[in-house]
Amino acid sequence: MEIRKLIYSDLPQLALLYKNFWNEDSDIQKMEKIFERLKNNDAYIFLCAIENNKICGSIMGIICYGLYGAACSTDTAQSGSYPQRLSS
Repeated sequence: MEIRKLIYSDLPQLALLYKNFWNEDSDIQKMEKIFERLKNNDAYIFLCAIENNKICGSIMGIICYGLYGAACSTDTAQSGSYPQRLSS
């Protein structure tokens, strides 16, 4: 099994995987628009598991900062950029 970043051409297979889970068709055009918008955003990561040249799993990670403690930064809020690590 290979774990790698999701690429644009994976979206039709991902839609089929979602159908297996939720028994609903996905709107691939909407998936493409959202993926295009988020794929280069450092706050998001999309990974997929490949076996026998087919997607058998996927996961999405999001960096999400709260409005409290060390995660709260006026620099982040104003710039919209996210630091790689929060200092303690």
